[in-house]
Amino acid sequence: EEKEENEENDTITLEDYLYEQECLEIRSKETPKGNDNDCSYESGYQTQPILVCLTCTPSRSTQMAGICYGCSEKCHEGHELIEIWKKRNFKCDCGNTKFPKDFKCKLNSKKDRLNTLNQYNHNFKGRYCWCDEPEVDFTLPFRQCAFCEDWFHEECIPELPENDIDSSFVCKDCVNKCQFLLNYSDLY
Repeated sequence: EEKEENEENDTITLEDYLYEQECLEIRSKETPKGNDNDCSYESGYQTQPILVCLTCTPSRSTQMAGICYGCSEKCHEGHELIEIWKKRNFKCDCGNTKFPKDFKCKLNSKKDRLNTLNQYNHNFKGRYCWCDEPEVDFTLPFRQCAFCEDWFHEECIPELPENDIDSSFVCKDCVNKCQFLLNYSDLY
């Protein structure tokens, strides 16, 4: 009955959203580390591990770009790479117009000039959390926001329930941007 009411109002609960995201994760075409012989570009926008090449798109540059695991192995070997973990609905940028003109993807030369649906945040500059710290030590406790997919130090998250390791986390910025989440403000 509650679900029917939500459908009539075109609203979605946080639990429903997180369930849908979990289903998308399960159905995504990803492999645990990616395939080092193929570029993921042909698979379209998908959830996948993403890396950033600081050699090709330096952190001081205005360009932000992400590459798949295959391109990190074949096209960016010997480059300075950082892993920014999984991102949803992302297509490999390797060799598109975000890279130097003379740089081409070795695994797939037929790519769009830009992947217009890719979303970028400061993680693509090697920065994380509200404190905007560079190159995080992932041996420390971190949480990834279920919406914006930024990474946050647990020590920077106000009022994080103790021993709440398995629950989904939504950062305060996303709660403020998405009005329906205000009803769940005690969850961040």
